[in-house]
Amino acid sequence: MSKTAKVYPGIRFREGNNAIDKQGRYVCQIDFYPYANKRVYKTIKLAKKSYREAAQIRAQWMSEYIKKHPHRGLEAKNEISFKDLRVVLEQMMRSSTLNNRAEPCAYSTINKTLNIYDRFFLKYLGECYPSVKHIHHLPKGVFLDYLAYNKQHQKLNWRTELGHLKAIISRLWRSDYCDDRIHKEIRTLPTPKFEIRNKTVLSLEERKAILQAIEKDNYEYFVITYLIAKLGWRVGEVLSLKKKLIHWENGTPVAITIEKEYRKNRKEFTLWTMDRKLANVITNYFNQLNGKSEFLFPNSKGNKIKKETYRNYLHRISEAVIGRRANPHEFRHSLITHLKSMRVPNKDIMQITGHMDERVLNDHYSHSTESGRQEALKLSGI
Repeated sequence: MSKTAKVYPGIRFREGNNAIDKQGRYVCQIDFYPYANKRVYKTIKLAKKSYREAAQIRAQWMSEYIKKHPHRGLEAKNEISFKDLRVVLEQMMRSSTLNNRAEPCAYSTINKTLNIYDRFFLKYLGECYPSVKHIHHLPKGVFLDYLAYNKQHQKLNWRTELGHLKAIISRLWRSDYCDDRIHKEIRTLPTPKFEIRNKTVLSLEERKAILQAIEKDNYEYFVITYLIAKLGWRVGEVLSLKKKLIHWENGTPVAITIEKEYRKNRKEFTLWTMDRKLANVITNYFNQLNGKSEFLFPNSKGNKIKKETYRNYLHRISEAVIGRRANPHEFRHSLITHLKSMRVPNKDIMQITGHMDERVLNDHYSHSTESGRQEALKLSGI
């Protein structure tokens, strides 16, 4: 450490190849301890390597931080039980406070995160570390132990488990429910690289056979499956459709809206394009509807059909028709893969399926096939 750096504590300029960014600015990290066991840091970029300028920015930032984040009793928060901490975490994810997120998390994200919370804090710690009752009692190396436990007993996707655990700890750390030691330990664990795996793709014949079998067995479930297979929507999105969100013109449906509460990205989506087949299926089904339920696909009590109920039904039908269980998401994956192979533009696919990120289409649905490779060789023209 240089003499200048010792005079200005809490200021550290990067060194080596990463010292200057692409715009020619010097990268510097400033930090301080607002209270014991709580370190906060911030990265700034300066036009020149000036410790005095960095110290001025740090002093102003410290003053603003203390006003916005007064001491909230870290010791008291550390004594919260894991069950009570779960309630706190859920409230954070459902809130819209700037301390947690600009927007609430999607329901699917909340449920997945809470499931992973239960697996680690309630099941794993309760089984392997029964004496640990509070988060600040987590022993050193507990996350590596959980990795070994996962490999031996659960055999779940470690990338997903670790990613959500990092998010959980980060949220709790930002709100002062755990100290720096725990946050630093889990942040230093390397996240496995994402591996793109070819998921099961249902052929067009298999999808049609399943639809024909369901149409004969249960017309309501046929319409649900038809929308999933035709539009590539998620099962939760289809089951959440409401009658009032179907837009009509001259007795014909012209658009359908999915409310943002039921979307993975929490953004409303409207399908503005329909062909005659889709419009006829919706019209015929709508004319047969009875009851006052707001949902397009209500159960016997007028509530929304549960995803598990539909999924179990699809498992039973598909196993009888094609000899194996098909999941609802396979229809979405199969449709997009088929459209990509037919060279349908990504923008058109996104307008039908509701995808928001074009990179997802390119990374997950661009499979290499023998026929495609043969065609590529012919198109070389040589």
